[in-house]
Amino acid sequence: MTDKRPLAIRFHDFLASATDMNNPQYKKTWYVITAIARILIGASAGDRIPTLQELVDFTGSSRGLVQNALKHLQDEGGVCLLKKGKMGTFISAIDVPALFRLGNLNFITGSMPTPLTLILAGLATGICRMMNDCPVPFTFAFVQAAENRVDALLRRVYDFVVVSEKSAQVHVERHPELAAATALSASLYAKPYVLCTRDPSVSEVKDGMKMAADPKSTDQYMLTLNLCQGKNVEIVPCAFTTSHALFSSGAVDAVVFNNDEWMRAPGIYAWPLPIADQRDSLRPCVLIHKDNLAIGDILRKYLRDSEIAQMQADVVEGRAQAQYF
Repeated sequence: MTDKRPLAIRFHDFLASATDMNNPQYKKTWYVITAIARILIGASAGDRIPTLQELVDFTGSSRGLVQNALKHLQDEGGVCLLKKGKMGTFISAIDVPALFRLGNLNFITGSMPTPLTLILAGLATGICRMMNDCPVPFTFAFVQAAENRVDALLRRVYDFVVVSEKSAQVHVERHPELAAATALSASLYAKPYVLCTRDPSVSEVKDGMKMAADPKSTDQYMLTLNLCQGKNVEIVPCAFTTSHALFSSGAVDAVVFNNDEWMRAPGIYAWPLPIADQRDSLRPCVLIHKDNLAIGDILRKYLRDSEIAQMQADVVEGRAQAQYF
């Protein structure tokens, strides 16, 4: 039966069993083959592979085991290797589906915000279409609030999560075990944030205000705290997707939110925030767990930024329909 658990969990379990000498399935050679196959998935024909010593250090094995693993990968049709003396060893041909099989990779899963806006629907569409080129099944889980997605990544529920570049910076600093695999800098994560008030004479946060904000929505919460700095303001915690409802009902005086259609309603005034303060909050970034062997290289192979950006633009501008299931 195909193992459809996320790659990170499968590989964590695999390492636990592969390094347990009491496990009857212990096979050091199998581990080295699996590890090197995963490394090579992200490569292309013409690339130079890591040196023998680099592979020895990476796998923590012997030169003999690495050499046997490379031979096995060639015998099984995963790669054809060409030695060029002091220049190194290069890939002359590669069979990526075979490497996925040899690397014990059967399924990849990711998570991003619920695509409630055209920008997010376009981003989801672009990522899903790119991952269609991957020879194993891919699925998305849509989860609101960056901290919820990051928490799941830390628990290895997903192979990767999509957050803003700013959120990625914050969470990598908090959790050194995480890393940014790739910034999709040609794509958009959200429209610029604005400060919403109901008084045309109030364009900034003032003492005595109540403001809605989601502590788990890293970008919105940090921008809100920045606006409230030095002010006597009550921050009402609530989910990001419902914070504008609290504002619209009059339960709070102001809210920081992406400049969206609901702000066109009568009696709502949207005041721009400095773009310099939020530029990193408007671009997506793919975040991974460092222990998830080679997932960064694999994702960079498929998540081609310029193509994702074009697909997103097509959805946003009405030239294509969103397709992310």
